[in-house]
Amino acid sequence: MNENNSNNNSITIALITASGAIIAAIIGGLFLLESSKNDDSTPIPPTTQIVTTPIDTPTDAPTPTNTLTRTPRLTNTPRPTRTPAPTFTPTEEGLLFYEDFEDGIPNNIVTNGRLWQVIQDETGNYVFEINETRGRFPGAELGSITWSNYVLEYRVRTVNSCSGIFVEFRRICTSTCDFYVQSLDVNGMGLHYTENNAGWRSLAHDGTSISMSRWHQIRVVANDELLSLFIDDELALQRADNKFARGAMLFSTFPRCQAQFDDIRVSEVND
Repeated sequence: MNENNSNNNSITIALITASGAIIAAIIGGLFLLESSKNDDSTPIPPTTQIVTTPIDTPTDAPTPTNTLTRTPRLTNTPRPTRTPAPTFTPTEEGLLFYEDFEDGIPNNIVTNGRLWQVIQDETGNYVFEINETRGRFPGAELGSITWSNYVLEYRVRTVNSCSGIFVEFRRICTSTCDFYVQSLDVNGMGLHYTENNAGWRSLAHDGTSISMSRWHQIRVVANDELLSLFIDDELALQRADNKFARGAMLFSTFPRCQAQFDDIRVSEVND
């Protein structure tokens, strides 16, 4: 009897203990639920996954292939045919040649090199200038080797302080040259000749001092054997010589000379 009561009491105590644990668990759950409701902290939002929309990558334009375009060859334009200088036609009886250079062209004159040119002087007059700076003897040739008795007239002056000028007349050149020379410098006028390129040999000389910086009118008369030289309409020299009977003429200067010529005129000698 007592043993049965003891067992019943144990069962009762166990049930009470279990019930208490269950009640404690329920109360604890209710406490936690209530605490959760009263919590003022801001909940952390869930991480938003950013979806990146890919940007369309532009397709690179194809790199053009450098195709070498062949440059066409330049067509050689033929040089224009040089118009020959007009043949001088005498405008008066006995006139063989005349040139005043007013058209800017040295008609029917052959120059040695490019040192000769037609320019305007300080008055606007056109003149034929040589500016020789290299120590040579540049020439300007005119006339015919068939010319025999003639009168050569021209105007001349020097621009710088050079030695002077000269004109070869009755000039014929084959393998060598033969000619007479009329020279003009500050020491006067001279008459010379050259045979077979042997150099000048004097025939006559006038030692009158001459101002080369101003214009002078020169006249050379070759009439058979008689050779006469005039300056500014005054006879300077005269000499008889029969070495050369005909030929053309050549204008030139001594080295490093700047000189101007104008109004060149050649006419037959009037008997």
